[in-house]
Amino acid sequence: MSKRIYKFTLSPLSINTMELPYGAEVLDVQIQHGSIRLWALGDFNKTPVRREFLVTGTGMDVPDDADYVATVQMDDGARVWHVFEIPTSGYIA
Repeated sequence: MSKRIYKFTLSPLSINTMELPYGAEVLDVQIQHGSIRLWALGDFNKTPVRREFLVTGTGMDVPDDADYVATVQMDDGARVWHVFEIPTSGYIA
């Protein structure tokens, strides 16, 4: 088994869909070079599965089944984003 850390860019006010290897672990979400980045650790030789991450603002609706991942701030705290993982079937068609 060979694990690696990969980085993904998330867009605010949207659901971000990405392919991660089965069993990948989200390590962190931070601002890097003005963009929201998510780092994940996994064996990228494993079968990829679809995962969805919602990036939403304070005071906005969040699905009941969403799992909190992180909160990040941009522009010295002028914009605050909350990242949630939304459960999916995970299978890629």
